[in-house]
Amino acid sequence: MEKDRTLKILYTIKIASDYYDRVIEDYIKNMDISKCEADILLFFYNNPSCLNAKDAVKIRGFSKSYVSKAVSSLLKKGYISIYLDNKDKRYQKLSIDSKSDELISLLAFKQQEVFKQFFNGIEKDDFNIFLSVMKKIESNINYLKERK
Repeated sequence: MEKDRTLKILYTIKIASDYYDRVIEDYIKNMDISKCEADILLFFYNNPSCLNAKDAVKIRGFSKSYVSKAVSSLLKKGYISIYLDNKDKRYQKLSIDSKSDELISLLAFKQQEVFKQFFNGIEKDDFNIFLSVMKKIESNINYLKERK
């Protein structure tokens, strides 16, 4: 039974991710932006406390090359800027430039539309239980990682 639940969770995450990717890819077909650029812009828009490429690698699970390619292209297009960390000049931070405001608004709207579809028909209390369960799973995983 435990194995079935785990497989169901992993499978649901996989099909949700695949569907999300397909919708975003279709949505940006006529825009001057690639999927990896859209992913990076949305990541930094949705996570304003994350300021460097390493955050996107660690939190979102993107490969370093994926992030590097997107950041390089977004810099060339003027959608993001790089500045040095005031506390430690060895580190670079990223900021979203106002040139990308309209593009990000469109992308964020589409992203929210997809998420609303995912959670359609799920009551607020049920969703809160789901979030609580996910938080507990995360806590368990972090505990296991610390024990290693």
